[in-house]
Amino acid sequence: MPYYYPSEKQIQNLFAFLNDNNNYLRTSRDITQFITQFTQAPDSISACFYAHQESYLDFRAEFPRILYVLSGHVTAWLDPEQQYELTAGHLIFANADTHIEYESHASDTKIVSIYIKREFINEKAHYFAQSNGQMENYVFANFGLLNAQTDPLILQIPTDSDANFSILFLSKFILSRQHAMIFPIFLWMLTNLDDYLPHLPNGQSSQHILQLIDRELTSISLESLAQELGYSPSYTSKMIRKNFHMTFQEIVMEKKIERAKWLLTHSTESIHIVSENVGFADKSYFYKLFKQKVGMTPKQYRQVTSPG
Repeated sequence: MPYYYPSEKQIQNLFAFLNDNNNYLRTSRDITQFITQFTQAPDSISACFYAHQESYLDFRAEFPRILYVLSGHVTAWLDPEQQYELTAGHLIFANADTHIEYESHASDTKIVSIYIKREFINEKAHYFAQSNGQMENYVFANFGLLNAQTDPLILQIPTDSDANFSILFLSKFILSRQHAMIFPIFLWMLTNLDDYLPHLPNGQSSQHILQLIDRELTSISLESLAQELGYSPSYTSKMIRKNFHMTFQEIVMEKKIERAKWLLTHSTESIHIVSENVGFADKSYFYKLFKQKVGMTPKQYRQVTSPG
C-alpha cells in the first residue's frame, strides 16, 4: 500500500492552518461536546481536534486516541497513577480503556487529539495482519479487534522530523474530511514512528505473538506457538490472557473470521474453499461461528460486501 508525502505548498498550508487559533478548542465543555458528537455519528470512524489549554482537563473517551503535544508543557496522568511531564514532540497512544488527565503549565500549550473507532483499524484487518512494522502491529493489537490491554505508549519525536509532519498532516486531513487520504497518511505516520521505537516494553510480546499466529494461522496450536516462543504451553496461555484479555483459541478464531471476511469480499472462491483456506475442516462449524461473530451467514456477508 503506497504511503503519502506532502508537497512544499501543502506544508506551507499546514502551518498556516496550525497557526490559526480559530481552529482550537479551549474549554472542557467544548471538548466533551466534540467527543459526544463523534460518539453519536455512526458514519464517522476518525476525528481530530486541536486544544489550546492553560488549565486542568479531565476527560474520558471510549475510543483509542493519539495525543500529540505541539507546544508548551503538560503534566499528564494516565489511569491516573502514572504521571508524565510532556513537552513539544511527546506523543501518546492510548487504548479505549485509558483514563487521561492533564494540566498545562504554559500559555502556549497546544495539543493535537486524534480519535479513531475500531472500525478504522478492523476494516483494514487483512493489511495489518500481514504487516511486519512494529507500530502497525502495536496499533492492530491495541486499537483493533483484539483490544489488547497493554499500557499506553509514550514516544518523544523531533519536531522537525517526518514523524512530526505525518502526525500533523493526518490531523489536518481528518479535520478536512479528505477520507481517501486518511489511511495512507496513517500508515506513513506509523512507518515514521518505527524509527523512534528502540523497544516496546509492554507491547513487543503482543506483536510477536500476533505475527506468529498470522504466519501459521491455518495450522497453529498452543503447543506449537509455545515451542516457537520458548515457553511452556501453560505459561504461554497465561501470557496471552494477560496481554490480550482473550484466550489463545479466541484470538485464532477472531483472526480466522477476519481473514474469511476479506476472502469473501475480495475473491470468487466458494464458501467451502474459503472455510478450508482459513483453517476450518468442518464447514458447518465455520458457518455457525461466522454467523455468531458477524451476525449474518458467509453467503449474506458476501452479497452485501462484494464490489458490484
